[in-house]
Amino acid sequence: MSPTAIHWSIQKLNYHTIARTTACLLALFTLLLCSPLAKAQTPDPSVYKPWMIAPFTQADQVNPILGPNFDSFFFDPIRKENVRWQARAILGAAAIVKDGKLALIYHAEDSSNGFHGARGTFGTFRQGLAWSDDGLHFKTESQPVLYPDNGPFKDTEWTGGDEIPRIVEGPDKTYYLYYSGWNRTVTRLSVATSKDLVHWTKHGLIFAKAYNGKYGKLWCKAGAVVTELKDNRLQAVKIHGKYWMYFGEGDMHIATSDNLIDWTPLEIAPGQTNAPAEGERRYGHDQDSTGLLVVQFPRVHKFDSELVESGVAVLTTKGIVHIYNSSDTDSPDAPNWKKQSELYYSLGQALMSADDPTKLLDRSDASFLKPDRDFEELGATPHVVYLTGIAWYHGKWMIYYNGADWMVGVATTP
Repeated sequence: MSPTAIHWSIQKLNYHTIARTTACLLALFTLLLCSPLAKAQTPDPSVYKPWMIAPFTQADQVNPILGPNFDSFFFDPIRKENVRWQARAILGAAAIVKDGKLALIYHAEDSSNGFHGARGTFGTFRQGLAWSDDGLHFKTESQPVLYPDNGPFKDTEWTGGDEIPRIVEGPDKTYYLYYSGWNRTVTRLSVATSKDLVHWTKHGLIFAKAYNGKYGKLWCKAGAVVTELKDNRLQAVKIHGKYWMYFGEGDMHIATSDNLIDWTPLEIAPGQTNAPAEGERRYGHDQDSTGLLVVQFPRVHKFDSELVESGVAVLTTKGIVHIYNSSDTDSPDAPNWKKQSELYYSLGQALMSADDPTKLLDRSDASFLKPDRDFEELGATPHVVYLTGIAWYHGKWMIYYNGADWMVGVATTP
Protein backbone atom coordinates (compact mmCIF):
# COMPACT_ATOMS: atom_id res chain seq x y z
CA MET A 1 0.00 0.00 0.00
CA SER A 2 1.40 3.42 -0.89
CA PRO A 3 1.98 6.10 1.79
CA THR A 4 -0.77 8.22 0.22
CA ALA A 5 -3.29 5.42 0.44
CA ILE A 6 -2.34 4.79 4.03
CA HIS A 7 -2.83 8.47 4.89
CA TRP A 8 -6.35 8.45 3.46
CA SER A 9 -7.18 5.23 5.25
CA ILE A 10 -6.19 6.82 8.52
CA GLN A 11 -8.36 9.83 7.71
CA LYS A 12 -11.45 7.67 7.38
CA LEU A 13 -10.89 5.46 10.41
CA ASN A 14 -9.60 5.96 13.94
CA TYR A 15 -5.83 5.42 13.95
CA HIS A 16 -5.70 3.63 17.29
CA THR A 17 -8.37 1.16 16.23
CA ILE A 18 -6.34 0.35 13.11
CA ALA A 19 -3.17 -0.08 15.15
CA ARG A 20 -4.81 -2.45 17.63
CA THR A 21 -6.49 -4.47 14.89
CA THR A 22 -3.26 -4.73 12.91
CA ALA A 23 -1.33 -5.81 15.99
CA CYS A 24 -3.86 -8.57 16.72
CA LEU A 25 -3.72 -9.85 13.13
CA LEU A 26 0.07 -9.86 13.13
CA ALA A 27 0.12 -11.79 16.39
CA LEU A 28 -2.38 -14.33 15.03
CA PHE A 29 -0.41 -14.88 11.81
CA THR A 30 2.80 -15.24 13.82
CA LEU A 31 1.34 -17.95 16.03
CA LEU A 32 -0.37 -19.89 13.26
CA LEU A 33 2.09 -19.58 10.43
CA CYS A 34 5.47 -19.20 12.19
CA SER A 35 6.13 -16.24 9.95
CA PRO A 36 9.60 -14.84 9.19
CA LEU A 37 8.61 -11.74 11.19
CA ALA A 38 8.68 -13.80 14.38
CA LYS A 39 12.15 -15.11 13.60
CA ALA A 40 13.39 -11.58 12.92
CA GLN A 41 12.56 -10.57 16.51
CA THR A 42 15.39 -12.69 17.94
CA PRO A 43 18.38 -10.39 18.62
CA ASP A 44 21.68 -11.33 17.04
CA PRO A 45 24.25 -11.84 19.85
CA SER A 46 27.09 -10.88 17.52
CA VAL A 47 25.73 -7.33 17.30
CA TYR A 48 26.10 -6.59 21.00
CA LYS A 49 29.26 -5.96 23.02
CA PRO A 50 29.42 -6.58 26.81
CA TRP A 51 29.18 -2.88 27.70
CA MET A 52 26.07 -2.18 25.62
CA ILE A 53 22.52 -1.65 26.85
CA ALA A 54 20.96 -4.70 25.28
CA PRO A 55 19.34 -6.58 23.67
CA PHE A 56 16.50 -4.61 22.11
CA THR A 57 13.58 -6.06 20.19
CA GLN A 58 10.88 -4.11 18.36
CA ALA A 59 7.51 -4.47 20.09
CA ASP A 60 5.62 -5.76 17.05
CA GLN A 61 2.52 -6.51 19.12
CA VAL A 62 1.87 -2.76 19.53
CA ASN A 63 3.99 -0.95 16.93
CA PRO A 64 3.53 1.66 15.67
CA ILE A 65 2.44 3.21 18.97
CA LEU A 66 1.78 6.72 17.63
CA GLY A 67 0.88 7.94 14.17
CA PRO A 68 -0.87 10.75 12.28
CA ASN A 69 -4.16 11.92 13.75
CA PHE A 70 -6.63 13.74 11.52
CA ASP A 71 -9.11 14.52 14.29
CA SER A 72 -6.96 16.86 16.41
CA PHE A 73 -7.35 20.59 15.79
CA PHE A 74 -5.34 23.41 17.32
CA PHE A 75 -5.91 27.14 16.99
CA ASP A 76 -2.57 28.44 15.80
CA PRO A 77 -1.73 31.79 17.48
CA ILE A 78 0.35 32.98 14.50
CA ARG A 79 -1.86 31.91 11.60
CA LYS A 80 -5.00 32.75 13.57
CA GLU A 81 -6.78 29.65 12.34
CA ASN A 82 -7.38 26.02 13.25
CA VAL A 83 -4.82 23.51 11.97
CA ARG A 84 -4.70 19.72 12.01
CA TRP A 85 -1.57 19.89 14.14
CA GLN A 86 -0.58 16.19 13.95
CA ALA A 87 -2.16 15.10 10.66
CA ARG A 88 0.90 14.66 8.45
CA ALA A 89 3.36 12.82 10.71
CA ILE A 90 4.63 11.97 14.18
CA LEU A 91 8.41 12.11 13.92
CA GLY A 92 9.70 10.80 17.25
CA ALA A 93 9.18 11.07 20.98
CA ALA A 94 11.26 11.92 24.05
CA ALA A 95 10.49 9.78 27.11
CA ILE A 96 10.37 10.52 30.84
CA VAL A 97 8.96 8.75 33.90
CA LYS A 98 6.80 10.93 36.14
CA ASP A 99 4.67 9.88 39.12
CA GLY A 100 4.81 6.23 38.09
CA LYS A 101 3.66 6.89 34.53
CA LEU A 102 5.68 7.03 31.34
CA ALA A 103 5.22 10.22 29.37
CA LEU A 104 6.20 10.98 25.80
CA ILE A 105 6.81 14.45 24.45
CA TYR A 106 6.31 13.77 20.78
CA HIS A 107 7.18 15.64 17.60
CA ALA A 108 4.10 16.22 15.42
CA GLU A 109 3.78 17.81 11.99
CA ASP A 110 0.68 19.57 10.74
CA SER A 111 -0.93 19.43 7.30
CA SER A 112 -0.71 23.17 6.59
CA ASN A 113 1.11 22.48 3.32
CA GLY A 114 -0.63 19.28 2.34
CA PHE A 115 0.51 15.68 2.30
CA HIS A 116 3.59 15.46 0.13
CA GLY A 117 4.74 11.87 -0.17
CA ALA A 118 8.39 12.80 -0.43
CA ARG A 119 11.47 13.37 1.68
CA GLY A 120 11.58 16.65 3.56
CA THR A 121 9.36 18.64 5.89
CA PHE A 122 6.46 20.72 4.66
CA GLY A 123 4.28 21.49 7.68
CA THR A 124 4.94 23.15 11.04
CA PHE A 125 6.21 21.11 14.00
CA ARG A 126 4.72 21.14 17.50
CA GLN A 127 5.25 18.99 20.59
CA GLY A 128 2.45 16.82 21.95
CA LEU A 129 2.08 14.86 25.20
CA ALA A 130 1.08 11.22 25.70
CA TRP A 131 0.79 9.09 28.85
CA SER A 132 1.10 5.37 29.51
CA ASP A 133 0.87 2.87 32.36
CA ASP A 134 2.93 0.20 30.58
CA GLY A 135 5.20 2.06 28.14
CA LEU A 136 3.44 0.42 25.19
CA HIS A 137 -0.09 1.82 24.99
CA PHE A 138 -0.47 5.60 25.08
CA LYS A 139 -3.23 8.14 25.47
CA THR A 140 -2.50 11.48 23.84
CA GLU A 141 -3.55 14.95 24.96
CA SER A 142 -5.70 16.80 22.44
CA GLN A 143 -3.57 19.96 22.33
CA PRO A 144 0.16 20.50 21.83
CA VAL A 145 2.20 21.51 24.88
CA LEU A 146 4.99 23.35 23.02
CA TYR A 147 4.65 25.27 19.77
CA PRO A 148 5.77 28.43 17.95
CA ASP A 149 3.95 31.57 19.06
CA ASN A 150 4.25 35.34 18.83
CA GLY A 151 6.70 35.51 21.72
CA PRO A 152 10.41 36.46 21.73
CA PHE A 153 11.51 33.25 20.02
CA LYS A 154 9.27 33.45 16.96
CA ASP A 155 12.18 34.32 14.67
CA THR A 156 14.03 31.13 15.59
CA GLU A 157 10.99 28.81 15.38
CA TRP A 158 8.69 30.02 12.59
CA THR A 159 7.57 28.66 10.20
CA GLY A 160 9.25 25.28 10.66
CA GLY A 161 8.40 24.91 14.32
CA ASP A 162 9.74 23.03 17.34
CA GLU A 163 11.30 19.68 16.45
CA ILE A 164 13.47 16.72 17.52
CA PRO A 165 12.79 16.58 21.29
CA ARG A 166 15.00 15.19 24.06
CA ILE A 167 14.01 15.42 27.72
CA VAL A 168 15.74 14.97 31.08
CA GLU A 169 14.78 15.32 34.73
CA GLY A 170 16.94 17.81 36.58
CA PRO A 171 17.17 18.97 40.19
CA ASP A 172 13.95 19.38 42.18
CA LYS A 173 12.03 17.40 39.56
CA THR A 174 12.26 20.15 36.99
CA TYR A 175 12.03 18.80 33.45
CA TYR A 176 14.27 20.16 30.69
CA LEU A 177 13.12 19.77 27.12
CA TYR A 178 15.72 20.25 24.40
CA TYR A 179 14.32 20.86 20.95
CA SER A 180 15.41 22.49 17.71
CA GLY A 181 13.82 25.72 16.61
CA TRP A 182 13.47 25.49 12.82
CA ASN A 183 12.88 28.75 10.92
CA ARG A 184 13.55 27.03 7.57
CA THR A 185 16.95 28.67 7.34
CA VAL A 186 18.80 27.15 10.28
CA THR A 187 17.82 24.70 13.04
CA ARG A 188 19.17 25.50 16.51
CA LEU A 189 18.99 23.82 19.89
CA SER A 190 16.66 25.50 22.36
CA VAL A 191 15.47 24.60 25.87
CA ALA A 192 12.22 24.85 27.82
CA THR A 193 11.44 23.87 31.43
CA SER A 194 8.37 22.50 33.19
CA LYS A 195 7.25 21.03 36.50
CA ASP A 196 4.24 19.14 35.14
CA LEU A 197 5.12 18.40 31.45
CA VAL A 198 2.06 20.41 30.40
CA HIS A 199 3.06 24.02 31.01
CA TRP A 200 6.44 24.98 29.57
CA THR A 201 8.65 28.05 29.87
CA LYS A 202 10.92 28.70 26.91
CA HIS A 203 14.48 29.91 27.59
CA GLY A 204 15.71 30.27 24.03
CA LEU A 205 18.89 29.07 22.34
CA ILE A 206 21.16 26.98 24.54
CA PHE A 207 24.41 28.42 23.10
CA ALA A 208 23.28 32.07 23.07
CA LYS A 209 25.63 33.12 25.91
CA ALA A 210 28.63 30.96 25.04
CA TYR A 211 31.76 32.76 23.85
CA ASN A 212 29.88 36.09 23.68
CA GLY A 213 27.31 34.70 21.26
CA LYS A 214 29.85 33.19 18.86
CA TYR A 215 27.64 30.13 18.24
CA GLY A 216 24.28 31.88 18.19
CA LYS A 217 23.71 30.90 14.57
CA LEU A 218 25.25 27.43 14.71
CA TRP A 219 23.32 24.65 12.97
CA CYS A 220 22.77 22.29 15.91
CA LYS A 221 20.24 19.66 16.88
CA ALA A 222 19.64 16.49 18.90
CA GLY A 223 20.91 17.35 22.39
CA ALA A 224 21.60 14.18 24.42
CA VAL A 225 22.27 15.08 28.07
CA VAL A 226 24.16 12.44 30.07
CA THR A 227 21.81 10.81 32.59
CA GLU A 228 22.03 8.14 35.29
CA LEU A 229 19.48 5.71 36.68
CA LYS A 230 18.48 6.96 40.13
CA ASP A 231 15.36 6.00 42.10
CA ASN A 232 14.25 3.99 39.04
CA ARG A 233 14.26 7.12 36.86
CA LEU A 234 16.79 8.57 34.46
CA GLN A 235 18.05 11.90 35.78
CA ALA A 236 20.67 14.37 34.56
CA VAL A 237 24.02 13.72 36.26
CA LYS A 238 27.04 15.94 36.84
CA ILE A 239 30.53 14.68 36.03
CA HIS A 240 33.39 16.75 37.45
CA GLY A 241 30.85 19.35 38.53
CA LYS A 242 29.31 19.81 35.07
CA TYR A 243 26.39 18.49 33.06
CA TRP A 244 27.39 17.07 29.67
CA MET A 245 25.55 16.95 26.37
CA TYR A 246 26.35 15.25 23.06
CA PHE A 247 24.96 17.03 20.03
CA GLY A 248 25.42 17.30 16.30
CA GLU A 249 24.26 16.11 12.91
CA GLY A 250 27.19 14.81 10.90
CA ASP A 251 30.11 14.89 13.33
CA MET A 252 29.46 14.46 17.07
CA HIS A 253 30.19 17.42 19.35
CA ILE A 254 29.94 17.93 23.10
CA ALA A 255 28.94 20.75 25.48
CA THR A 256 28.86 21.43 29.22
CA SER A 257 26.54 23.34 31.54
CA ASP A 258 26.20 24.38 35.18
CA ASN A 259 22.42 24.76 35.11
CA LEU A 260 21.02 22.68 32.17
CA ILE A 261 19.88 25.90 30.44
CA ASP A 262 23.02 27.73 29.35
CA TRP A 263 25.48 25.48 27.51
CA THR A 264 29.03 25.91 26.25
CA PRO A 265 30.21 23.79 23.31
CA LEU A 266 33.78 22.54 23.69
CA GLU A 267 36.24 23.95 21.21
CA ILE A 268 39.48 22.44 19.94
CA ALA A 269 42.24 23.53 22.31
CA PRO A 270 45.28 25.38 20.90
CA GLY A 271 47.67 22.81 19.49
CA GLN A 272 45.16 19.99 19.82
CA THR A 273 44.79 17.58 16.92
CA ASN A 274 41.19 16.69 16.16
CA ALA A 275 41.32 14.95 12.80
CA PRO A 276 39.53 11.71 11.83
CA ALA A 277 41.50 8.56 12.63
CA GLU A 278 42.19 5.83 10.10
CA GLY A 279 38.88 4.41 8.91
CA GLU A 280 36.98 7.57 9.86
CA ARG A 281 35.85 10.57 7.82
CA ARG A 282 34.72 14.12 8.57
CA TYR A 283 31.14 14.90 7.59
CA GLY A 284 31.75 18.60 7.20
CA HIS A 285 28.26 20.15 7.46
CA ASP A 286 28.34 23.48 5.62
CA GLN A 287 26.77 25.22 8.64
CA ASP A 288 28.95 23.46 11.24
CA SER A 289 32.03 25.00 12.86
CA THR A 290 35.54 23.64 12.27
CA GLY A 291 36.55 25.08 15.65
CA LEU A 292 34.34 22.71 17.66
CA LEU A 293 35.76 19.55 19.21
CA VAL A 294 34.58 16.38 17.49
CA VAL A 295 34.24 13.37 19.80
CA GLN A 296 32.93 10.90 17.22
CA PHE A 297 33.31 10.85 13.43
CA PRO A 298 31.48 8.77 10.80
CA ARG A 299 33.37 5.65 9.65
CA VAL A 300 34.18 4.55 6.12
CA HIS A 301 32.28 1.46 4.87
CA LYS A 302 30.30 1.08 8.13
CA PHE A 303 26.61 1.48 8.95
CA ASP A 304 27.49 4.98 10.22
CA SER A 305 29.52 5.91 7.15
CA GLU A 306 27.66 9.10 6.18
CA LEU A 307 26.90 10.78 9.49
CA VAL A 308 26.42 10.31 13.23
CA GLU A 309 23.78 12.14 15.27
CA SER A 310 23.19 12.11 19.00
CA GLY A 311 20.40 10.08 20.56
CA VAL A 312 20.38 9.40 24.33
CA ALA A 313 23.23 9.00 26.83
CA VAL A 314 23.27 6.92 30.04
CA LEU A 315 26.04 6.66 32.63
CA THR A 316 26.62 3.00 33.52
CA THR A 317 29.25 1.04 35.46
CA LYS A 318 31.12 0.52 32.17
CA GLY A 319 31.09 4.18 31.13
CA ILE A 320 28.71 6.50 29.29
CA VAL A 321 26.65 4.54 26.80
CA HIS A 322 25.56 6.86 24.02
CA ILE A 323 22.89 5.31 21.81
CA TYR A 324 23.26 7.29 18.62
CA ASN A 325 21.63 7.71 15.24
CA SER A 326 23.55 7.06 12.05
CA SER A 327 23.20 7.29 8.30
CA ASP A 328 24.88 4.98 5.81
CA THR A 329 26.39 5.78 2.44
CA ASP A 330 28.96 3.13 1.50
CA SER A 331 28.66 0.12 3.81
CA PRO A 332 28.46 -3.39 2.29
CA ASP A 333 24.66 -3.16 2.70
CA ALA A 334 24.40 0.13 0.79
CA PRO A 335 23.89 -1.36 -2.70
CA ASN A 336 20.82 -3.20 -1.41
CA TRP A 337 18.99 -0.32 0.30
CA LYS A 338 19.94 2.19 -2.41
CA LYS A 339 17.71 0.26 -4.80
CA GLN A 340 14.73 1.44 -2.76
CA SER A 341 15.68 4.64 -0.92
CA GLU A 342 17.79 7.79 -0.97
CA LEU A 343 19.08 7.25 2.57
CA TYR A 344 19.20 4.72 5.40
CA TYR A 345 19.17 5.51 9.14
CA SER A 346 19.82 2.97 11.89
CA LEU A 347 21.05 2.86 15.51
CA GLY A 348 24.42 2.23 17.09
CA GLN A 349 25.98 2.53 20.53
CA ALA A 350 29.18 4.27 21.59
CA LEU A 351 31.04 3.90 24.89
CA MET A 352 32.44 7.16 26.20
CA SER A 353 34.73 7.51 29.23
CA ALA A 354 32.92 8.27 32.50
CA ASP A 355 35.99 10.17 33.68
CA ASP A 356 36.42 12.11 30.42
CA PRO A 357 33.14 12.29 28.46
CA THR A 358 35.04 13.56 25.39
CA LYS A 359 36.94 10.27 25.05
CA LEU A 360 35.52 7.57 22.78
CA LEU A 361 36.42 4.10 24.08
CA ASP A 362 34.48 1.78 21.79
CA ARG A 363 31.50 1.67 19.45
CA SER A 364 29.18 -0.69 17.60
CA ASP A 365 30.60 -2.75 14.77
CA ALA A 366 27.09 -3.23 13.40
CA SER A 367 23.77 -1.47 13.82
CA PHE A 368 21.55 -3.04 16.51
CA LEU A 369 18.24 -1.66 15.20
CA LYS A 370 17.56 -1.26 11.48
CA PRO A 371 14.48 -0.27 9.46
CA ASP A 372 12.94 -3.63 8.60
CA ARG A 373 9.25 -3.19 9.48
CA ASP A 374 6.68 -1.69 7.11
CA PHE A 375 6.21 1.56 9.06
CA GLU A 376 10.02 1.98 9.19
CA GLU A 377 10.55 1.30 5.50
CA LEU A 378 7.57 3.22 4.03
CA GLY A 379 6.67 6.78 4.92
CA ALA A 380 7.61 10.42 4.42
CA THR A 381 11.31 9.44 4.49
CA PRO A 382 11.66 5.71 3.75
CA HIS A 383 14.13 3.46 5.57
CA VAL A 384 14.55 5.46 8.76
CA VAL A 385 14.91 4.36 12.37
CA TYR A 386 15.79 7.46 14.41
CA LEU A 387 16.01 7.40 18.22
CA THR A 388 14.68 10.24 20.36
CA GLY A 389 13.79 8.72 23.76
CA ILE A 390 14.76 6.18 26.40
CA ALA A 391 13.28 5.18 29.76
CA TRP A 392 13.79 2.56 32.45
CA TYR A 393 10.26 1.41 33.18
CA HIS A 394 8.75 -1.68 34.80
CA GLY A 395 12.18 -3.28 35.06
CA LYS A 396 13.27 -2.94 31.44
CA TRP A 397 14.79 -0.45 29.03
CA MET A 398 12.45 1.08 26.48
CA ILE A 399 13.60 3.14 23.51
CA TYR A 400 11.30 5.25 21.35
CA TYR A 401 12.11 5.98 17.75
CA ASN A 402 10.85 7.59 14.58
CA GLY A 403 9.88 5.17 11.82
CA ALA A 404 10.25 6.62 8.29
CA ASP A 405 9.53 10.17 9.51
CA TRP A 406 5.84 9.51 10.10
CA MET A 407 5.19 7.13 13.02
CA VAL A 408 6.68 6.20 16.40
CA GLY A 409 7.82 2.75 17.45
CA VAL A 410 9.13 1.21 20.66
CA ALA A 411 11.77 -1.44 21.28
CA THR A 412 12.47 -3.02 24.67
CA THR A 413 14.92 -5.20 26.51
CA PRO A 414 13.60 -8.48 28.00
